[in-house]
Amino acid sequence: MSRQINSLQPRRLNELPDKHFFIRALTDRISKAGQERLALQVVECPAHPAGRPGELEDALAQRIYASVRSDDLVARIDTNTIGILFNHVQTTAEAISIAQRMLSLTSPIANPGTGEASVGILMLDGQAVPAMLAIAQAHTAALRAQQYSCGRWELWRSDSESAHAVAREADRWAQRIHAGLKQEEFRLYYQPQLALDTGKVVGVEALVRWQQSDRLVPPAEFIPAAENNGSIVQLGEWVLDEACRQMAFWQREDMHCPRMAVNVSAHQLRGGIVDTVWRTLARHSLAPSQLEIELTESALLSDPAEAKAIAHELADLGVTLSLDDFGVGYSSFARLRSMPFKTVKIDHQFVSRMTADSYDYDLIRMLIDLAKKKQITTIAEGVEQPEQRELLSSLGCDAWQGYLCAPPLPAERITQFLRQPGVLQ
Repeated sequence: MSRQINSLQPRRLNELPDKHFFIRALTDRISKAGQERLALQVVECPAHPAGRPGELEDALAQRIYASVRSDDLVARIDTNTIGILFNHVQTTAEAISIAQRMLSLTSPIANPGTGEASVGILMLDGQAVPAMLAIAQAHTAALRAQQYSCGRWELWRSDSESAHAVAREADRWAQRIHAGLKQEEFRLYYQPQLALDTGKVVGVEALVRWQQSDRLVPPAEFIPAAENNGSIVQLGEWVLDEACRQMAFWQREDMHCPRMAVNVSAHQLRGGIVDTVWRTLARHSLAPSQLEIELTESALLSDPAEAKAIAHELADLGVTLSLDDFGVGYSSFARLRSMPFKTVKIDHQFVSRMTADSYDYDLIRMLIDLAKKKQITTIAEGVEQPEQRELLSSLGCDAWQGYLCAPPLPAERITQFLRQPGVLQ
């Protein structure tokens, strides 16, 4: 059954298929799934502000509908509630990653005072669950997320189950990640960042990959798991050291790469990170200005006061701080006033739609204008089309990265890339 019920994408929440359709379709999918894993997610939309009834819900419905695959199901199951059935979901970690993506779609739409969206997740593993019960359980999880979850997503579990199951799964992931580090299964891939005016390389972003003997483990699986069980700290220290080691090699080879960007999670953003960064830079004879630390807004929200203090310590050290996924969180703008960011990264979801959606084009223009007023560098992520690059250049964006130039590359290939002339032809 196809996602696209009508020939045109729905423009309003009430144009989505209704709850009765969703129940029938969900019943059909469950009966035919066999051993295939399905993920049912219920999205509770933010409450609309006075004077704008329905506008936020309509915008969110459009974004969710446009982001899912053609064989997924999307429907309106209550006034401010959207149900989504995702097919071919291999793991719980993948379902959580999808939920986080759904939440990211709500952030540019919500405003202070409107409340926040939440997502309830129910994994369907071949069991014959009545569709109405499945929807009720996922909805209950979404309501729990609104009350208790700082991440605003929640897996369904009955009161009698699974704190132990969750703990066991977290422990298994921690052991696997520790073993993967010991066996040198993790690799860094690097994506170049180019100046929009000259085409010269202005930096690279380091991205971790996990190559097991039989498969490449997607970051969407192991990164959330590592964050949940705390092993992200050990993994993050390895990423920082390996990225700096590679940067030092390029420096010895007299290769042009002004800056290395490394992502840092909320768990890493603790008091010890400043000393870790300083010692790692010293070990590889790098200047602090050669390192850029990328922070997401979620990392800053876990403990805002501590995050602010540590960010200023890192900036005082001379490290460049970058706000990742700029514009995704509605408080991103406030962060520019209180945090010492020198760079902001415009999220790929806006870039991917900017040539077709005037909302995203106008949003990017506003983000760039705001950054310029603050004398902050802008980097656009996920540039895949020449038209996107040209529009970004016309708007005054400083730099870009994406598959139009190169995908994330292993060390030997990015080294070959950097050995070439620094101007993109």
